[in-house]
Amino acid sequence: MRRTLPWATVVALVAAAVAWRPGSAPGSGVVEAPASAGTNAVVATPSVPAAPAAVGRGPATARSLAAARVALPPSLADVEIDGAIRFDADGRLVTDASLRRLYDFLLTTLGEQDLATIRGQLRAIALAAGDEAQAQAVLDTFERYLGYLQATDDITTPDIAGRLDALASLRRSWLGESMAAGFFGAEERYARATLARDAVLEDASLSPAEREAALDEIDATLDPRLVIGRERALAHLDVVAETEAFEVLDVDATTRFEQRAAQYGVAAAERLETLDSERAVWSDRVDRYFTERERIDAARLGIEDRAAAIAALEADFTAAERRRLAALERIRDGG
Repeated sequence: MRRTLPWATVVALVAAAVAWRPGSAPGSGVVEAPASAGTNAVVATPSVPAAPAAVGRGPATARSLAAARVALPPSLADVEIDGAIRFDADGRLVTDASLRRLYDFLLTTLGEQDLATIRGQLRAIALAAGDEAQAQAVLDTFERYLGYLQATDDITTPDIAGRLDALASLRRSWLGESMAAGFFGAEERYARATLARDAVLEDASLSPAEREAALDEIDATLDPRLVIGRERALAHLDVVAETEAFEVLDVDATTRFEQRAAQYGVAAAERLETLDSERAVWSDRVDRYFTERERIDAARLGIEDRAAAIAALEADFTAAERRRLAALERIRDGG
């Protein structure tokens, strides 16, 4: 029986799921699946080794989705579809992280379109990769995944470790061991490794050498790409915090460059200097925009005149920049 999910539940869960891509190598882009004989990848997929594919209809990539008559909502008009459908050498569905990403990608549109529409899109994509029976396997697996997502509403444990345990149990109950491991295995290992690292870092009884050895032992259990990605993310946070400190203290450009060059190297310092300049230009444009908006609002123009004045003001911004302005305006208005 099909079950309808609370919209807020799916959006919250899927937002986190889409942001998490343990299979992607840091710095690797999204590329199309290789168009070799027997490949059943349906959509764009990260450049990591794929599961064995069966001889079938050949590749069905993002470019061929139009032939599958998959019409996505306007919010995804310029977004490359993420995830893939694959079948093994015996024609069985491979329930791996790329399949979960495809489910999550489609579910991000819930609210903009209903589940019936999403099911239809998924069926069309699945038929581009396999036959009717294989497409039905994709849909049946999707229903089990929906059931799991809805069941997470019942988890109320505030403790992080307890929630991880509850989620792991729920996943295996709804999805089975193989599917749960394929969908969430890497994520679960990383989460538990993170908790273990936190415990080591908080253990005051360890010497610096013992702490470093314990952290290395934990990292050895993870995909090296995840470790590299974490270190890069932490380094990025350090740069962001340092830049914010520079702004608060009004540190001049020369001092910023010298400190960054000493810490990150000259090339990185030059890139950060360019970003500082771009941020300064953007900040000035935003300030001028809101000053002019306030002037327009104060003029108490008619509806048409006000709309024309705002349209003229926004003409100097790209579509992406206008979305940023709208977000900033909501923040300013406390929304």
